[in-house]
Formats: sequence, structure tokens, C-alpha cells
Amino acid sequence: MSKPDKPIFNQQGGRGKLYGPTHGATYMGTYQMPDGKMDRRMFNCATNKDAIKAYTDWCADMDARILEEMEEKVRPKAKAQQPKEKPAYTEPFKKDEVKGADMATTADAKLDKIYVVMVVGGVAVGGGTPVTIQSMCNTKTEDAGATIEQILRLEQAGCEIVRVTVPTPEAAEAVEIIKNSIHIPLVADIHFDYRLAIAAAEHGADKIRINPGNIGGEDRVKAVVDCCRAHKVPIRIGVNGGSLEKELLAKYGRVTPEALVESALGHVALLEKYDFTDICISVKSSDVPLNMAAYRLLHERVDYPLHLGVTEAGTPSMGVLKSAIGIGGLLCEGIGDTMRVSLTADPVEEVYAAKRILRACGLRRSGVNLISCPTCGRTAYDMIPLAEELERRLEDCDKPITVAVMGCVVNGPGEASAADIGVAGGKGEGLIFCHGEVLYKVAQEKLLDALLEEIEKL
Repeated sequence: MSKPDKPIFNQQGGRGKLYGPTHGATYMGTYQMPDGKMDRRMFNCATNKDAIKAYTDWCADMDARILEEMEEKVRPKAKAQQPKEKPAYTEPFKKDEVKGADMATTADAKLDKIYVVMVVGGVAVGGGTPVTIQSMCNTKTEDAGATIEQILRLEQAGCEIVRVTVPTPEAAEAVEIIKNSIHIPLVADIHFDYRLAIAAAEHGADKIRINPGNIGGEDRVKAVVDCCRAHKVPIRIGVNGGSLEKELLAKYGRVTPEALVESALGHVALLEKYDFTDICISVKSSDVPLNMAAYRLLHERVDYPLHLGVTEAGTPSMGVLKSAIGIGGLLCEGIGDTMRVSLTADPVEEVYAAKRILRACGLRRSGVNLISCPTCGRTAYDMIPLAEELERRLEDCDKPITVAVMGCVVNGPGEASAADIGVAGGKGEGLIFCHGEVLYKVAQEKLLDALLEEIEKL
């Protein structure tokens, strides 16, 4: 499969580049904003010449918009009324240019070439674009109403791509109904019956997920590929340790990283045989070290986007921990393009956990970073319930701020001086502080409300 290893066009002044085609007829253009962040846009063009024209026209429009904004000298009040800024795009660059504090995408650690970009229902995955958050409905897909309701809750929580199971023809038909009522890409999960994959693609699914261990023979895979190509639907090859092909289990004696990767690569080769490269890959296991080893090995072998996850991770108490290690560890190494935290819980909890992992890895700058001390004998107020309630109340807050909850007034403001806002409790009262500077005292029973009011002002 041919892939570009360098830009095909550089914007004047070095403020952006056009890459492509990354796969099919898809090109990726970047534009450097005045603050140094990179915006990006995907272009579907028949030739390089057409792509360059579309890209230069877009850059000209961006130049004009930026100039207009600068001339108007937008007031803070007016700025606050503008639509929320999307996560910044960081273009791929060389390893010696990596600055840890500036890492916003996994492109930073992959940096020797341009990686394949997959577009799922208008959402770019791979190639240095921000890591996307996925979840999966636990409703019966045939019950379109219940599924739509759950997806809308997932959207509100911050889910960016959602998956539904398609075990019946009725579920495949429901895909179209669901698609018309939601706002994020919809992935159809298929096991065993290849005809359901075809039906889901025909009913508007934005991506098809298949398992090479149970989808059937080559003729069936080809039928799915032909349909997906016709409808411009990408395919995720999803390999799980629990459904590995019998011949690979016999070869390796058990589930191993090598067996998982061999299964995935075999299916990749089959799809490439039919000239289909709109592919994403996952190699999941419930064994965290094995899971990580498989992804590292796969990362070395392919340029396709990788979907990260620890399958059958468990209940939130342990599942979040396994995912933080197994997914977060890989993300910190620059491996992974999209992710799902698999929990035995309300799927909304998966989204919240994913957001926390991305923030902890430095890959999401939106949302509150809550820090709190572990408490000690100096703590003179009921801090733990306050911290827990504050975390709950701020779950949907997208302000990129650090909030501190400290146990005492002796050294709380000093220890948390880097926080944008915080509280340090005392006996019957507490201090509200900002960047280490005390703002005022407040009675203990009013601490939470006062802190939330200050956060609202930021």
C-alpha cells in the first residue's frame, strides 16, 4: 500500500502543509493559527492538483478570517460568546521537536512518517488527529427508541463515536432510524453473519466492526469489502483473545501477543488483497500486560489507525484501573488513535473514564483537572465528601482548568499554587484561593457553593 512520507504542498511561510493522498482520495491539510495551534481539514479530491487548489482556497479563507478578527480586536465579552473551540490539531513532527508539555495527540511519538487517516462519519481517526472517545450501547439495537436515548446521553457526556451490536436483520434496519436521530458516527458491530454487515452498511452505518475469528471464509469477507467500498464505509478489524482462530491457538499453544497480531495482519492482508485500505485495527485482551505487548507489536508492523481497549475489563472499580494502565500506558508511548474503556456499567461511565485517562496523559486540555490532598491528621473539615461532590458537579465542565481541594489552611494554598482555583479547609471555615493567593474566607457549609461560583467566573 503506497502512503506519502512527506507533504505534497507547503503553505507560504511554512504555516501549514497538505498531505496525501493518505488513503483513497483523501488529503489532509493543516493551518497554523496565530496562537501556534494547528487546525486541520480533510479534502476528498481526484488529483493532487485539485487537492492543492482546495487547500489553498481554504487557507486563503482562514487568512481572511484571522485578519478580520485581528482588526476587530474582539473584546473578551464577545469572545466568550463565540462557539467552543475544538481540540487543537497537532501535526506530525520529528522526535527531536517533541515537547512533553505540548503533546496533544499521539502523533508526537510516531514521528517518522505520515500515518493513515480514517474518516468515520466525518470524524478523522489517525494521522495525528486527536484521540477519539468511543463507547458502546448496551440496549437492544432493535429498540431504536431506547438506543437513541442512550446515545444522546453518551453524546452529552462527550462520546465522539458510538457502537451498537447488530445481531439480527431487525437491528440492521434500526441502524438507519438511529442514525437519523443522533449527531455522532455510528459503528455496527458484527459477529458470525456477514450478511448483517452488508445490511448495516446499506442502512447507513458509518463503520463496520468485524472479528476475523468468526466472520467466515474469504468469499464472505470479500462480499463485506465490496459493500463497504461501494458505500464508503471503513472497517475495523477487531481481534479478541477470547475468539482467536483455532489454528493460531494450536500454533502458539495459548493466546499470545504474536498470535493476536498474526490474526490481525492476516485479515489486513485479505482486505488489502481486494484493494481495501480504509482500515482500523484492535487487538484486545483482558490480560493487561499481554494487551499492551500486542499493541506495541502491531504498532511496529502497520501504519493503520489503532483502536485501544482492554476487553472485559470489569466493573468500574477495577475496570477503570486496568484501562488506565493498559490504554493510558500505550497513549503515553504515542500508540493509539481511538479508544474505548470497556466497563460493566452504564456506558456513560466509560466516556467519563476515557476523558479522565486522556487528561491524565496530557492528550486533552479541555475539562477540569481536579487535584486533592490525601488528608491527614491536620484535616479539620469533612473534606472527602466535598471533593467527591465537587468531582461529580464538574464532570461535564469543559473548562481547561485545575481545581484544588486541600485539607488544611496551613499549607494548602502553597502546595496547590499551580491550581487556577481551590479551597483549603479549616475548623468551621475555609479559604478560597487562586494561584496560591487567598481570595477570602467562607463558612464551611458554604465552601462548595463558593468554589463553584468562582469556577463559573473563570
